[in-house]
Parts: sequence; C-alpha cells; structure tokens
Amino acid sequence: MTDLRAEHIRKVLRKLPPGAARSERTIWRAPLAFAVEEGWRPDNPARAVAVLGHESNPLESWSQDDIEAFRKKWPIRTLERQAMEVVHWTDARYVDAVTLGWQLVKSGILEFKQEQTGGTAVLPITAPVDDFLRNDQQVFLSCLPESLTWILTDNGKPRSVKGLSNFNSEAAKDAGLVRKTAPGLRKARATKLAENGWTPHRIGVWTGHESLVEIAHYTRSVEKRNLATRTVRDRNSGNSNRVVSIIQEKPK
Repeated sequence: MTDLRAEHIRKVLRKLPPGAARSERTIWRAPLAFAVEEGWRPDNPARAVAVLGHESNPLESWSQDDIEAFRKKWPIRTLERQAMEVVHWTDARYVDAVTLGWQLVKSGILEFKQEQTGGTAVLPITAPVDDFLRNDQQVFLSCLPESLTWILTDNGKPRSVKGLSNFNSEAAKDAGLVRKTAPGLRKARATKLAENGWTPHRIGVWTGHESLVEIAHYTRSVEKRNLATRTVRDRNSGNSNRVVSIIQEKPK
C-alpha cells in the first residue's frame, strides 16, 4: 500500500475494457483512501488514474425537457418525485442518496462522505445559491418529506440502494423516459453548473469529485459548445470590424 503508484494501477486498467476498468479503479480507491487517513501515504494514486477508451452515452443524460416531463408525470409529494429531486439536487449516487437527510445538514449546508470514492461532497440545501439554481432549490425543498431521511418507502422506511435504483428507473419509464438513470441526473447537474461558468474545482466541491479528469467527463460537451460558439462569435466580430474598416476607407 505504501509503495503503490498510479502507473501500477494504470497498467492493470489497460488490460480491461472501460466498464471493468472503472469498477477496478473504484475498488482500489477505498483501501488507498484508508491508507491516507491512517497516515501510511500522503496521496491516493487511484484518483489520478483515468479510464481510457470510454465514451459517455448521450442517451443517459437528462435534458431539461426530460426533467420537466418527469415532474409533470410525478407531482410534488409523490415518492417518485421525492427520490428524483433528491438525486437531482444533491448529485448523489444511489448508495449515498439513500442515507441523506436533515441530520447531515448544518447551517444550511449538506456535507457527506461518498461511499464509493471516499471523497466529500459539500452543497447548499437552504443556504443561498446563484440565481440560476434558485428554482431547482425551491422545487427540491418543496418535495422533501417531513421525516429526517429524505428518500423513503411507502412504509416510511429508508430505501435500499437496489430498491432505489429500480424505483427510479420504473418511474422514469412511466414518464416516457428511456434509459434515464442517476448517472444521467448527475451529468445534468454538473453540466448546468458548467454552463453557468463554474470552474471544475468549484463543481467538484458540489459533486464530490476530486479528479479533474472525472469532472471533464461531465463538462466536455459544454466546453465543446462554448468553443464552437466563441469561434463563430469571433469570426462574426472580425467580419464586422472589416466592414467598418472598408466603410471608413471608402473615398467620398
């Protein structure tokens, strides 16, 4: 554990297909995080390792239209709506989402350690947010139950991870959404933050990602759109300047 380096893990991952490589990387992260906490080593090399050859499936991402379709199908206070809004706002994986509740909120801020990665996510619950987030925040708060834990079964008990996964998938299907899952909601949240100018480091505080490579997985499409828009804008700006120059140089 003390001598393990990123290149050792990378060598193992290169022998695996992308899906298996991501799972293998996750397995390494937990014991290495423990090693850091115990002072055996100063860093977690598994966090710096990227999985090559992975292309995200655009069908997994939730658009704003998808979110509104789900909200239209499942009104506020339904269990389906509660579960979706908790995952959507907190950007939490199912394994973490089932444990979230008011017991983890202090001074309007939710802070929790992620089960899968060991990283810490910190995000506003009732604390003030940027203007573009206010509507989602209000919708999220209006959907919360009166209980301490936010995601519950019909019997008022916390859901299991597998139970929540199946529950949300079925709710999405009933709303006419195909292959819409928690990873897609996580991507939607990170994408919205990126679209409104948040830096990868700031996004990582909310999502709990500590690797900029992982955050880029969610924000890459935004960066591409921004580059394309800037190219068109710059070109148009150059043309306008050229026209002004020609007009000014035209003899009377």
